[in-house]
Amino acid sequence: MTDEHTSDTSEADTVEPVEDSSDREAQEHDDDDDKDKDSDDDSKSEKRKKPKKVAIGYEAAMPRTEAVSYFESLVGGLRSGRLEFKQDDQSLVLNPPDQLLIEVKAQRKGDKAKVVFEIAWRDDVRPLEILD
Repeated sequence: MTDEHTSDTSEADTVEPVEDSSDREAQEHDDDDDKDKDSDDDSKSEKRKKPKKVAIGYEAAMPRTEAVSYFESLVGGLRSGRLEFKQDDQSLVLNPPDQLLIEVKAQRKGDKAKVVFEIAWRDDVRPLEILD
């Protein structure tokens, strides 16, 4: 995330996250799985090449006001249809469509509480057409 927070949604919002070690480990595990799959069925992989998985994670302690600014940047990106994430030399641009699947989970356990937001979509989903 940049140091300055603006609510101007005319430009694409950029979020600069810090890598979470659990994301790195999961990506390394996924890479190992991909190597095994590639050696097992080379002919299938030639027919349908999957795009390279790019994962950028973010985890940080911050004041509530800064967290609000961070989420406002994400909301601005959703409004504009462009979410741009940058971390070191990696970047990830996502273009969320009009139809999204959202999931919100809230929980409290003892003196700890958390809220988890998930926004998902498929780039290749097209509406069903009914032909007469």
